[in-house]
Amino acid sequence: MQSIESSTETAAVDEDLVRARRKKAAVIDLIRKTGRNGRQAFGTMQDTPDAREAWALGEAWRKAQTSP
Repeated sequence: MQSIESSTETAAVDEDLVRARRKKAAVIDLIRKTGRNGRQAFGTMQDTPDAREAWALGEAWRKAQTSP
């Protein structure tokens, strides 16, 4: 039997994963529309709340990684 707390945490992680995948797909779509490669895509991203949220999620993930 699972506790309520762990199922809530799992739902939050799943929601974050879905949001991150949606934002990644939006960036890839932007890259394809511009015809540029990924190294130049950052300069073409618009400064929107969604872009800032995606950047913050990426930074949080990067900071959570540990070096061996």
